[in-house]
Amino acid sequence: MKKVGNLDEYKKKNIKIKELKSSSKDEMEVTGEYLQQKEFALFGFRFFDLRGIQNIAFEKDSQKTLKDLLEFNEILFIKLKHKSEENYNQIISYQNLYPSEISFSERY
Repeated sequence: MKKVGNLDEYKKKNIKIKELKSSSKDEMEVTGEYLQQKEFALFGFRFFDLRGIQNIAFEKDSQKTLKDLLEFNEILFIKLKHKSEENYNQIISYQNLYPSEISFSERY
């Protein structure tokens, strides 16, 4: 969510960006994948298959800044297991944001 106001922050080698146009809004789908081939171990836990999908919608034909944000949602997937477990468990995290009002001001 912290990168939504600056879309250039998303441009990395593990991240794919799709721009979708509809009649009422401009949408972006940002996907990323990590640890697809090899697991990561820390404190007896093993992490594998991290994936994330972010859907960001802006006002139609806007500059795509934070002021133009209509909605944001994110789904994160991770598989993990303790070293004593045989199979991985999958955790899925959902986040949704629908701003009802955003105001910007300068405070001194």
